[in-house]
Amino acid sequence: MKNRTTILTADSRQPTAAPLSLFVRIKNVLRKSKIVYYPLYLLLQASRYVRLEAYKLFTKFDADGLNRTEKRDIRIIVSLTSYPARIKLVPYTIVSMLNQTVKPDKIILWLGEDQFPDRKLPKVFDKLRACGVDIEFREDIGPHTKYFYAMQEYPEDIIITVDDDWVYDSNIVEKLYKSYMINPECVSAIRFHKIKFLPNGRPDKHDNWYLEYTNALGTKSQSYFACGVGGVLYPPNSLHKEAFNVEAIRKLCPKADDVWLKIMETMNNTKVAGASNTGTIPGWVLVGSQATGLWHFNCTEGQNDIQREAVLDAYNTYPEVETLTERMQGEADGVE
Repeated sequence: MKNRTTILTADSRQPTAAPLSLFVRIKNVLRKSKIVYYPLYLLLQASRYVRLEAYKLFTKFDADGLNRTEKRDIRIIVSLTSYPARIKLVPYTIVSMLNQTVKPDKIILWLGEDQFPDRKLPKVFDKLRACGVDIEFREDIGPHTKYFYAMQEYPEDIIITVDDDWVYDSNIVEKLYKSYMINPECVSAIRFHKIKFLPNGRPDKHDNWYLEYTNALGTKSQSYFACGVGGVLYPPNSLHKEAFNVEAIRKLCPKADDVWLKIMETMNNTKVAGASNTGTIPGWVLVGSQATGLWHFNCTEGQNDIQREAVLDAYNTYPEVETLTERMQGEADGVE
């Protein structure tokens, strides 16, 4: 067993914060001046609206967007979920996944049965189905729906999860798959944070972490925290079986799927590998999608921290030789 005294008091072991990307640094500077920031924000929103309308007008529903020629031993499945407030926007997220440089074998949109009781969807979904996109209706588990069913119904395949409020760059699957080829035993993430720990060994508040960690392409660590919005690749059997305990999900972590998945990765001794150096999300946000986003609840109200602590209280002592926080913190001073 590791020396717990050393781990729990080694505040000097904390890494130096990684340099933020230029975009993040500029954004942080502008936010300090409301007179400058808010006019620029309104201009940005207007440009996003124009961009979305242009995207709708010129978008290509690629009938050859799925892999139909390459024989893969392990298939690549893109999995996501949505809800009524975003159902008219999510098709454009899916279209971006049909226009990838590395084609997925399947794209599955999971929708809650109770949220779409008549299963009627906008006509644009007819085009998506014609391109081979699967639309499945299951019991709704909030944001957890995007991985919960895919991982159980396709346990031997790669699952890539994406969020429903972004148009993704055409090379997101390629980047994640390249990372997987280097670190096939790891979860690969394009956008991720590095957890900062308190002297008592518990994670610090989320806002104090090394956010949007950069210059870490190809590295892997238990202290990396994958952010679902950037796209995350899960190899087969990368999560502990407890990940599919729906009662525990609803009780402990109903709104913070990234938090739940991190703990389940750690319980399975699965590290997170960096698939990018930038720390930014590869693509652009769909204007009009943020009014009902979970980030309002999780980030602005501190619910990420609250739900994380609830999950750790339940599972931290699960390993026989070390706690989960010890397992994560054991690499906080460096990565492999």
